[in-house]
Amino acid sequence: MNSSMRKFEEQQKILREQFAERARADAARLDELVAELPNANRLQSLEEMRHLAHRLSGGAGIFGFGEITEPAGILESSIDVDASDAEILNNTKSLTQIIRDTVQIKATQ
Repeated sequence: MNSSMRKFEEQQKILREQFAERARADAARLDELVAELPNANRLQSLEEMRHLAHRLSGGAGIFGFGEITEPAGILESSIDVDASDAEILNNTKSLTQIIRDTVQIKATQ
C-alpha cells in the first residue's frame, strides 16, 4: 500500500471516529429533548430533534454507520408528519439505542 493510500485511510478513520463521537452526543441530546418534551417549547424541541435526525440520517451512511440511516429517517419523518408524542418517543428511543449499539460495536472493530 502506498503512502497516499495509507494517509487517505488514516483520514477516513479519523472522520469515522469523529462521526461516532458526534452520534453519541446527538443520542444524548435526543434523550434530553424527549425528557423535556412535555415541559418545553414543543415546536422548538421537535425542530431540534428533526435537525439531529436529519444530520444523523445523512452522515451515517457516508461514515460507515448505515444501520443508523433508516431509524434516523423514520424519526425525522414522524416529526414532519406531526406524529403523536408517543410515536416520536418510540422512534427516538429506537434511534438512540441503535446509535449506541452500532457505535459501540464498530468502535471495537
